[in-house]
Amino acid sequence: MTTKQRIFLFFCLIAVIAGATLFFTANPVLAQDPPPQETSVWRGMSDTIRPIGVAFGYPSGVPTDVRVIAFLIIRIFLGILSTIFIVLIVYGGYMYMTSQGEQDKVQKAKGILRTGIIGIIIIFSAWSIGAFVLRALVCAVSEYGQWCLFFTGY
Repeated sequence: MTTKQRIFLFFCLIAVIAGATLFFTANPVLAQDPPPQETSVWRGMSDTIRPIGVAFGYPSGVPTDVRVIAFLIIRIFLGILSTIFIVLIVYGGYMYMTSQGEQDKVQKAKGILRTGIIGIIIIFSAWSIGAFVLRALVCAVSEYGQWCLFFTGY
């Protein structure tokens, strides 16, 4: 691999990481200004956890239920893994495009692409199964079970 190719690959990797960072840290656009709040990662996580905690009956909104905390940790872990596999797909595509017809490089690039695509499929499947199970659990233990089932479509 030449120096130009390494520099190009380095800048592509930086661009993908920067894009993923901007994508996952984007702020929502609201019709009016929200009240001033402390903005931090922990504040965002507590805002994400609060509705789930209220659904489980915790007045403060912070769940102490191990299932909910485990699901949130798994959700964060799957987000990180999906970013890694997307970078792997981009890298495999780059290798495929720069192989210049050499069969060894083409086979290696196809293997990386195949691994990345299978990884993304597994991650999205795990994500959807987890979301389905958590919604079903929330509806099963809520006071408004029939309404919850109608609203979520399950």
